[in-house]
Amino acid sequence: AQWPITARALTKVTLCSFPKTIIERMMEETPALRRVLLKHALKQLDEARYWMAALGRKTASEKVASFLLKTARNIGPGNHSANSMSFDLPVKRADIADFLGLTIGTASRELSKLRTDGVIRIANRRHISLESVARLEERCGD
Repeated sequence: AQWPITARALTKVTLCSFPKTIIERMMEETPALRRVLLKHALKQLDEARYWMAALGRKTASEKVASFLLKTARNIGPGNHSANSMSFDLPVKRADIADFLGLTIGTASRELSKLRTDGVIRIANRRHISLESVARLEERCGD
């Protein structure tokens, strides 16, 4: 059975699509490709498990901190040093709140707390700077 799948890019992407039969043939012919795809699929499952657990047991503060840290590591990997990172949020606060199972007011308050505590700097409502990745990691509750 085929399942309809839709996706919305939050950042600029390049997409390349292959028919399933071609991918299956390529995996049979190239064991190294099969290993890479399996490793990638397992990483994605780990990520999904992380968010399921996080959304079920973390406090609002921990959820927002975890979201910012994951976003920074995924969006801005080339735009940081060992201790600091800078990135643009790819979504609005309402979308962040929806993703984390929070109200927009709660998500905004938690972002403000992180800013007030000097963990993050917020410019133009979307640009986030982390002066200390370690301080944000402490707020994640992991």
